Amino acid sequence: MQQSLSHLGLLGGAFDPIHSQHLALAGAAMQALGLDTVRILPCGDPPHKRGLASAQHRWSMVTCACEHTPFTPDDSEVFQPEKTYTVQTLRQLECQNPGARIWFIMGQDNLAELPGWYELKEICARCFFAVGLRPDQSMQDPLSQAASLAAEFGARIIFLPFQGAEVSSTQVRERVQSRLPLDGLVPPAVAAYIHRNQLYI
Repeated sequence: MQQSLSHLGLLGGAFDPIHSQHLALAGAAMQALGLDTVRILPCGDPPHKRGLASAQHRWSMVTCACEHTPFTPDDSEVFQPEKTYTVQTLRQLECQNPGARIWFIMGQDNLAELPGWYELKEICARCFFAVGLRPDQSMQDPLSQAASLAAEFGARIIFLPFQGAEVSSTQVRERVQSRLPLDGLVPPAVAAYIHRNQLYI
């Protein structure tokens, strides 16, 4: 029987590919919030991102990245034939972990996208949000966005001090195409997987 967790983090994304800052943000949230684990949740094949890595490749890279870490790869969405929604995933996690406090972890840039999420009011009732904020970023816009989301949807948002670097999946893909090294940008196992399977060429 699966052990129920009392403090659960969830980090979602396309992870095309997963990179070092995804893991750094998960680690910052785990330490700051005392989480039992952080589940790394790749989404299914996004319809607007054709021609990049398949669901299977993205899942395999997430699995590689989570080796020897306290993080748990979660395939709840990645292989679903139809579009899945965060609210469905949260309902499932609540059934698996009754009474758990669930934290949805994200970067500051994702805050502006939240109003467009499906069933956001229910999402906000089912989880808390932990938003990574780098020291060089202004707090003015995030605080304003958080106040607006709290007023309209009941969002419960905290900001995490996060010593993040400027790394993106787009940057990683461009370096692969330019035959440049990926040292420090992705875990070594992920770099090896990318090269072995000739992804993003």
